[in-house]
Amino acid sequence: AQRVGNTSPGSPNTLTRITTNTGVDSVTRDRIVLDYDYMPDAAWFDRLSTKLYTQKQSTDNQNWQLRTNTSASCSASTVGTANCSVDQRFKYEQTHSGLNLVQEKSFTLGLPQQAIWGADFLRSETEESKTTTWTNLATGVSSNVFIGETFPKADYPRGHTDQLGLFVQDEIADKVIAMLRGA
Repeated sequence: AQRVGNTSPGSPNTLTRITTNTGVDSVTRDRIVLDYDYMPDAAWFDRLSTKLYTQKQSTDNQNWQLRTNTSASCSASTVGTANCSVDQRFKYEQTHSGLNLVQEKSFTLGLPQQAIWGADFLRSETEESKTTTWTNLATGVSSNVFIGETFPKADYPRGHTDQLGLFVQDEIADKVIAMLRGA
């Protein structure tokens, strides 16, 4: 259906009592990374690389509505004589923190090779919340119970996920592969 303002033609709940609907959205991302490479003169490895990092991303959505001729509880689908404001805020935040370790060693075991091994640890933390408050502009009555739900609330609990990856790889130089193929 074609949308005109806050209404859908032919819809039984056109929400025409929402006369103003404005919002502000923002996204922020902060990242910190510490890198370190160590290349000793003589050791059982040629290079050790480490990386420690954290990143936080936040999404914040704020909405304000003016509703006219609504019910006393500010329902946009029920006719009444009340005018009210509805303030809503939705926040979503995710943080990733991790540590990466990689070691390298070149050697000859029949053929020139480079062994690389390492580990990667990542923790992801997620949190979201919703708040809604409506205010009857004539009486000043305000509530955080809106359309049968009590705010603040979250659709899922705050949580985290841990990931651990380990790897080992052995590379044979391109020249050696080309020699073996007869190129």
